[in-house]
Amino acid sequence: MSIVTGPAQMQKERGDGDALLLSACAVAFLTSAAVTVYSCSGASCCTSVQMPGGWTMSKIWLPSPDHGWAGSFAMFLLMWIVMMLAMMLPSLTPVLLRFNRNGASPADVGRVAGAYFLVWTIFGAIAYPIGAALGSIAMHQERLSRGVPFLTGAALLLAGLVQWTPWKARHLECCRGAPSCEVTHSRGAWQAGWKLGVHCAECCLAIMTFMLVAGAMELRVMLLTTAILTPERVLPRSMLVARMVGAAMVLGGTYMLLHPRG
Repeated sequence: MSIVTGPAQMQKERGDGDALLLSACAVAFLTSAAVTVYSCSGASCCTSVQMPGGWTMSKIWLPSPDHGWAGSFAMFLLMWIVMMLAMMLPSLTPVLLRFNRNGASPADVGRVAGAYFLVWTIFGAIAYPIGAALGSIAMHQERLSRGVPFLTGAALLLAGLVQWTPWKARHLECCRGAPSCEVTHSRGAWQAGWKLGVHCAECCLAIMTFMLVAGAMELRVMLLTTAILTPERVLPRSMLVARMVGAAMVLGGTYMLLHPRG
């Protein structure tokens, strides 16, 4: 009988752990992506209202006929969590792998991911009442409604400019890394996931604000946002990628400001 040496056994176990983690992330991503696409293609919560100014507003920002604001908030938060899983898992997975390779147990890797997505859940819970209030005003103020395409262009332009700032560089570096990689207990895992989530939320704040203004539950906007967020967090030379994306966003925002639909 052959005896597996200690280092070889550890390498095998690490490889098995990586494979298991990648499989779990793949299943979670595919499931959340499928649910997001299905919901935003036909669910009543994601239907839109045509607004003055040539844009549409998702009914998720309006009170539910059956359940009122509480029902709309619950539906939004559920969709937001599923959407965040689909949007953020591709760039979070390399960080989770780093935790796993630094000796974190599967349970602690799960705690890191749980704390990370808890931050994004809180982000959505804060964003909803702001968006709902603005949506209600737009429903009753035609002048504001006609200005939304202009505001969308301005949000895209400002988000592009933020891509060039030292503030963005600092948070992007923290977002790409794994603070406190050597997790030795559950509290450390929660703290590491929480810190990572906060850094990523701050790093993505301008882009996520654009997404909320442009249409939080519109599939094309979500795909565009994911295409913007993921490369800068997984490709080498992250700030070069971020600045290239920022330049494209500035051009797009400038065009929208010069050619508003309203």
